[in-house]
Amino acid sequence: MTVVEVVRRGISMATAGLLLAAGGCGPATRGAVSPTTASKYAYPSVPVAVADGPARLHYRQFELEGSYSVASYTDRYALLVRNTGRTYPSTELWLLDLLSGRSRALRTEPVSKSLRYEMLGCRLSDGWIVWEEASPNDLEDPQHLGWRLFEAPFDVAKGLGRPVVVDESAAGRRSRPLFGVTGRTVVWMTNALTVDTTGRVRQHDGLVSESAFAGGRRTTLSTEVAAFGTLSVSEGRTVLASWEASAGTYRLLVAGGGHPSSLTTLGPETIAHFPAVHDGNVAWAVAAGGAAWPNLMLREPSGRLRLMGVDSLNPVFSGNRLFFESNESSRGVHHAVIWTAERGAAVKAVVVRTAVETDGWWHTVLAQGYSQDTLVIYNDLSPWKDGTDRRTLIRVYDAGT
Repeated sequence: MTVVEVVRRGISMATAGLLLAAGGCGPATRGAVSPTTASKYAYPSVPVAVADGPARLHYRQFELEGSYSVASYTDRYALLVRNTGRTYPSTELWLLDLLSGRSRALRTEPVSKSLRYEMLGCRLSDGWIVWEEASPNDLEDPQHLGWRLFEAPFDVAKGLGRPVVVDESAAGRRSRPLFGVTGRTVVWMTNALTVDTTGRVRQHDGLVSESAFAGGRRTTLSTEVAAFGTLSVSEGRTVLASWEASAGTYRLLVAGGGHPSSLTTLGPETIAHFPAVHDGNVAWAVAAGGAAWPNLMLREPSGRLRLMGVDSLNPVFSGNRLFFESNESSRGVHHAVIWTAERGAAVKAVVVRTAVETDGWWHTVLAQGYSQDTLVIYNDLSPWKDGTDRRTLIRVYDAGT
């Protein structure tokens, strides 16, 4: 592994190919079914302006041999999912020290290997990790979907402690969990699954639970007749999206203990991936009109609504800034861009831009909670250059600067 430390001074970087999702470790159950109701929202149609030059942010860069994605991070560590390239198990869980650049394997095989489950979604907190193991064919065979949610303490020197089952489901009874961690608590959401006579799977009766690490008592945060679409955790709060059929809109809910209260009401387009919330600001991606990529919206505390970017998703708040990723195409060349905008500013600046086929694709981390000082992005080069470059680049930005 090599470490590079630089300050961006306006050099445009080259980008990566067309991936709709921000790789890696997020659970497969994402978003809710897109309603057919016409939009009641007058979303802005003109994106915010682009700054004359790139953002000047200091970063450290680490280079890992192999194919990795960043699943979650704190100010000190990042939890990685390694693509093994093997038929089974296809993933491993690794830990990266964001100061030294040293990495080590935490788990190289699933606890549930006798069931042929794969390690999929995973999250990191100080001293603990939570991960999901599930049958890999959940989309093709939802009636036989099985999964387990585990927690375990970790020690940098000793590795991962004894795994404990937090929750589980079999025979397609409930959807795979969306989950997050805050402090010493894990929060997770699932929906009941019903298969109708045509074979279509319907999700309903959403359930949100939490428990403290080390065998804490399970508590129900919220139940819904409808299905929950997304869940993310940040700054001790749980942010949920739920489809309100009677109103023809999504509700964005926030819970910090007790039943969630409504934070804001969004339009009826499908919420793509996970909204981000910080200090009265709400950023979310909406997929309207069957577009392949969503548009990223920002609602400020004043109520002002801004279109931050078209073909954009995966917002992350860090420091005084919003970060997100975009897909661009010009003259037959695809570019991937990480953007940033300071709070309250009607302008965005390039953090890094790459040309897909030659220099990979930088990603923000899916459903990452707020950090005052740290932003982590990653670029798995292995899908590009005909698979000849088996490296992953990871950048750690000082977002507080």
